[in-house]
Amino acid sequence: MTEEPHQSFHAPFLDWIGDSPRTAGLSDLIRLLGSDSVYFIGGAVRDYLLGSPTDAVRDVDLLYDGRIDRVRHLLERRHEVTRTRFGNPSVRLGEHLYVDVFPPATPFGEPVPLPEAPLYCDTTVNAIALNAAHGRVLDPTGGLRDLRGRRTRLLPLGWAADATTQAHLLAKVVTLSRRHNLSYVDLHIADSAADRLRASSFDDEVSRHVQTYTDWRDGACVEAP
Repeated sequence: MTEEPHQSFHAPFLDWIGDSPRTAGLSDLIRLLGSDSVYFIGGAVRDYLLGSPTDAVRDVDLLYDGRIDRVRHLLERRHEVTRTRFGNPSVRLGEHLYVDVFPPATPFGEPVPLPEAPLYCDTTVNAIALNAAHGRVLDPTGGLRDLRGRRTRLLPLGWAADATTQAHLLAKVVTLSRRHNLSYVDLHIADSAADRLRASSFDDEVSRHVQTYTDWRDGACVEAP
């Protein structure tokens, strides 16, 4: 596992994520959960490292190293809370921001050690986790190195899910490529998922995501492993 020095980008990231009316209320939510137990992970960290503006953030993922069942009622008392596809709390903050809170676990809810959690949290190796309090970085497969080279890679563990989730991951591959102009390593993982889904009958949403991926794939930028 790769760990950056604790303060390498902790303070600049907190300044960045707080520098928008869109993220108002986020710091209060983190204090409610207990900042020592909260890690920013996934899209917001990736957007910061790639130089995107804070106003581009529409959702924030928080990895929570605690008992979600014990804080769920606190969240529901103070916020509008729904559930993600995997049953975890999704907190609405204002008109424009959703914050998903999830435990260190597989897509099937099986607990995993905290340092391994980023392997299951996103489509890509770039699911880098940054502790909200002290800045510890969890980067088990070199996401910081990849992002500095404007590339990303797919991880098989994140694709061990149902057909609908795999279809959404295919769409996310396309979105990330178009938004950040990233090249991909190990794109065969997504290719295999698309082939499996294409060979079966699913609803229109799944079929639409598969077709979007197929159309994009012809011009994808792919790096050797």
